[in-house]
Amino acid sequence: MNILLSTIGRRGYIADFFRKAGAAKIIGTTDRHGADTEFTVGLLSCDKKIILPPISSPDYINSLLELCKKEQVNLLCSLFDQDSYTISKNLDEFRNIGVIPLLPSEKANEICFDKVKTVQFLNKIGLGSPATFTTIESFNKSDIGFPVVVKPRNGFASLNMFFAKKEIELTGCFDSELHIIQEKLSGIEFSFDILNDLHGKVISCVVKQKIKMRAGETDQAITVKDDNLLEIAIRVGESMGDIGLCGPLDVDLFVTENQTYILEFNPRFGGGYPLSHAAGAKFPELMLDMAKGITPKSIVGQYQENLVMMKDVRAITISLDSISHDIKKFGTRANG
Repeated sequence: MNILLSTIGRRGYIADFFRKAGAAKIIGTTDRHGADTEFTVGLLSCDKKIILPPISSPDYINSLLELCKKEQVNLLCSLFDQDSYTISKNLDEFRNIGVIPLLPSEKANEICFDKVKTVQFLNKIGLGSPATFTTIESFNKSDIGFPVVVKPRNGFASLNMFFAKKEIELTGCFDSELHIIQEKLSGIEFSFDILNDLHGKVISCVVKQKIKMRAGETDQAITVKDDNLLEIAIRVGESMGDIGLCGPLDVDLFVTENQTYILEFNPRFGGGYPLSHAAGAKFPELMLDMAKGITPKSIVGQYQENLVMMKDVRAITISLDSISHDIKKFGTRANG
C-alpha cells in the first residue's frame, strides 16, 4: 500500500504510525506557501518528499492527481483543513484513477469549516452547541452576557480568536463579514478522535479530557471512558457519515454541570491523536485495511483509559545538502 499524506506539516509521527501499520511507501507533500517550505519537518519521516503548487493555485489539484498516478498511490489522507476542503471538491477524480480518498465530502467539509453551519448541523441532530450570533445586534437582544468569544466564522487552530469582556472590546474586534460571537463556556474540555469507514460508520473512537492547550492544539490530555460521551461521539460521527464523512474526525467539546456543548469539528487527525494511538485507536491500521478492500471490524470503546500525553519539543538538525537532494518539486507552478 502506497499512502499519500497531503500537507503533512509537523506531523511526521502520522507517517511513522502508517509505516508501523504496514504501509509500503509513504509520500508526504507540502504546498509552496513560503520560503521555508523545504524545511517542513514532517517530510523527513516520509519516503518521498514533494513540494506542490499552493493549495489556492488552479494547478494544485491536477498536480496532486499526477503525483498520485506517478507514485501509484492507493490511499490519500489530508492533514490540513484548507487542503481537505479543496480536495473534497474533486473526490471523484481521485477515485477514477484508483485512489481511495479517506476524506470528507464537500458538504461535510463545509459543516466543519463554517462554524455557523456547524451550529446548524448540531441543532438538527439534537446536540448542544454554544449560543452563537452573527451580529452584535442579535447578541444584544439575547440574554447571554459578557465575556464572549469572538472567532472567525471560517477558521482553525484558534487563530484570530478574541475574548471580549465588555461591549467596547466587542465592537473593537468584531467584523460581521468575518466573525461570529459565541458565549464563553466554563466547564471541562474534552475531545473525540473518531474514525469512520467508507460507509460512514464509526469503527474507532477515543474520548480524551484535555489538560492543556498550546496554539489551538492539545498539548496535554488523558484518555477517559464515559458511556455518555462515547454515545455522543458515535452520534456525531455517524451523523457526519450520513453526509459523506469517511476517515478521521477530531471533535472538541465542553462539558458543564448541566450539558455537553460541541465546539467544532476538524476533518483530519487531531493534534491529540498520538494519545489515542497509544491507547489503541489503530486509525492507520484500519485505514490501510479499507484501502485493501477489507471491511474493518469496529473497535469502538476498546482503548486504554487513564493514559496521559505530554508533548515534548525536540530540535531536529540535518544537512542542508540532504534536504536539497531529497525534496522534489512537482507541478507546473511549484515555484510560484
